[in-house]
Amino acid sequence: SLEAWEGTPTPTALHEEVGPPLALPEHAPAEVLGDVVHRCFHVLGTNCIHLERLAPIVSDVLDEVHLDALSSAVAGFEAWLSRRFSPIAIRREVPVVSRDDVGTVWNGTVDVLVETPDGFWILDHKTDTIYRPIEEHLRKHVPQLEAYRTMIEAATGRPVLGVAIHWVRLG
Repeated sequence: SLEAWEGTPTPTALHEEVGPPLALPEHAPAEVLGDVVHRCFHVLGTNCIHLERLAPIVSDVLDEVHLDALSSAVAGFEAWLSRRFSPIAIRREVPVVSRDDVGTVWNGTVDVLVETPDGFWILDHKTDTIYRPIEEHLRKHVPQLEAYRTMIEAATGRPVLGVAIHWVRLG
């Protein structure tokens, strides 16, 4: 499930289904699970490691059933990216850094940066357990994504057309 907003920093949710809901194990700490899921979206999405080689690396967090489901979710997400954006390029885990007017250095990592002929889209995977209405959860992440927007626009001189949160558990 994807919630997105275009143009202005005010989040006007545009809901799109990316794939079926994804069940994730409850035994792992949220931070560890989030990190593993992010890495799986990265390495499986870029085909830089095969599933059978990934399994032993993540086996303490994801069993075979959960990893297979996650692999299917990644494939569905990748297909959706291509259909939705007709991208020129898709970059994952993009480091960003900037300095504000008072000299504070800000940095982060954009999960997915989609380049289109007209500009960029920023997508962020979230593994939070969330419930409807989703707007409350969405507002919590607006400052992070708007900071990414500012950094990408400053670094590239091109517009960010929109930002989106991919709620992994919702599909």
